[in-house]
Amino acid sequence: MNKIIGVLLVALAGLGVAQTAALRVAHLSPDAPAVEIWVGGNKVEAFSKLAFKAVSAYQSLPAGEVELAVVPAGQTGPRIEARVRLEAGRSYTLALIGLQAQLKPTLIADAPVPVESGKARLRLVHAVPNFPGLDIRSKDGALLAQNLGFASASEYRLVDAGGNLEPVLFAAGDTQRGIPVPAYRLEAGKTYTLFLAGQYNHRAENFGLSFVWVEDR
Repeated sequence: MNKIIGVLLVALAGLGVAQTAALRVAHLSPDAPAVEIWVGGNKVEAFSKLAFKAVSAYQSLPAGEVELAVVPAGQTGPRIEARVRLEAGRSYTLALIGLQAQLKPTLIADAPVPVESGKARLRLVHAVPNFPGLDIRSKDGALLAQNLGFASASEYRLVDAGGNLEPVLFAAGDTQRGIPVPAYRLEAGKTYTLFLAGQYNHRAENFGLSFVWVEDR
């Protein structure tokens, strides 16, 4: 049997069966217009008309070196180009981070894995260009991320599922003046990312911040 499987794998390789990775796009630039992402010089419909705070569904792409271009929706330029490497069988988020003039496509590896009973996994992505390093805690004080810098993603952490999680943001090292994040219900066994976006403004509603929850797959 093992010999048969080995022969089959060799045959498939000889036929050039493509290995793929999964990619989604998160538009986190607060002053940039709606965009579309071109892959290998071709427009990808699933990555079109992405406005601020939009996160696309995952799309299957060939693994390996991939050329990407960020283009204003409905136009052919100007372009922000990037080359990324996608590993076969992996999932990724291409996060568009920064103000429009400094917009940077940032590739983040997603890592959904089986989660123990009654738990979920959560990470956070800091995409607020005028906010310093962040500490993020749950409402009961449990640390979710520490000194998370701009354009960075935290490690995944296990959290209790089945109820509403209410994170609180603090400037790194501060434990007194927190910014509450609206509650979000986490389902057991699932993996999530919370994108922190917008531009900090202490006079604005929600301090000018936006909070985008998505499930990682």
